[in-house]
Amino acid sequence: MNKETMNKETMNKKPILMTSFPLTLRQSCLWIHRYTGLAMAAFLIIAGITGTLLAFHDELDDVFNHKLANIEAQHKPPLPSASLHDAVISAIHSINFLVCQRQ
Repeated sequence: MNKETMNKETMNKKPILMTSFPLTLRQSCLWIHRYTGLAMAAFLIIAGITGTLLAFHDELDDVFNHKLANIEAQHKPPLPSASLHDAVISAIHSINFLVCQRQ
């Protein structure tokens, strides 16, 4: 046999599958493995993002709410505590609270 006929013979042969499982079982296991892995990856990505947001809560709060964190100085005298008390009481009475009563 020369090289040309050997190459033609080896090209015409089908590859031998080295598995003991039927092809459909192997494909179904591959499908299950692939999509459970993708689902777990999605869960881990979401857990990583939310964990990062929790870890950097103070820094993100300063960035997004810088107007609340820094208050400009007002050049007015402080109010007396009695007038502050009256303002709080009037604000509380204007809010309608849902009160549950025990029977």
